[in-house]
Amino acid sequence: MRREDAFTPDSTKLHVENLFDCVRTRKRLIADVELGHQASNVAHLANIAYKTGRKLRWDSDRDTFVDDEPATALLARDARKPWDVI
Repeated sequence: MRREDAFTPDSTKLHVENLFDCVRTRKRLIADVELGHQASNVAHLANIAYKTGRKLRWDSDRDTFVDDEPATALLARDARKPWDVI
């Protein structure tokens, strides 16, 4: 599968095929977890900036806000049971 094919309007089937292929071959996924993490961070960080009402500085190497504990605390929440043991 070509990388361009993975980003069509409904590419679910192609992503599943790529997943199975990568499980067999040990290759890296076209749209792997790291890419998804980075993409979803944009929305999460914007929501946190909105909630705090201030400009924030992000350290992408450490996945945390620079010198801002209250904003950093908004990066996670307490898990509900039974997921709180993970």
